Amino acid sequence: TPCYQVLSAILRDPKDTTKVRFLYANRTVDDILARDILEELAAKHPDRFVLSLTVDRLTPAEEKNASPVKNYATWQGYVGFVDGAMTKAALFPASGAGVCLMCGPPVMLEKACYPALHAMGYKDDDIFCF
Repeated sequence: TPCYQVLSAILRDPKDTTKVRFLYANRTVDDILARDILEELAAKHPDRFVLSLTVDRLTPAEEKNASPVKNYATWQGYVGFVDGAMTKAALFPASGAGVCLMCGPPVMLEKACYPALHAMGYKDDDIFCF
């Protein structure tokens, strides 16, 4: 994804001090592309990169195993569509010093992401969409 490419470029450069919070939305746990790579990057760069995952829904088996305890066998991310509470918890507050990069289906960006970011105080000039 375009956002992954930006993230990868930032983290490859040891002189770059940019901090990234990445909210990655998918329909199901099985739909999360490159999850292992993203989790590895988050583990290697905890001071620079925080990964948050959300899925629209869990399967019955995933619901049974969901746990707040960090364990790769259980789901610990968000469940539901991107909303204001989720973006407020997962992303940096709007400050004028940072930007928000997004990619995804236009309906998700229009109906969920833009309204949530605007509610957080992000201005259109601080939001970039691929």
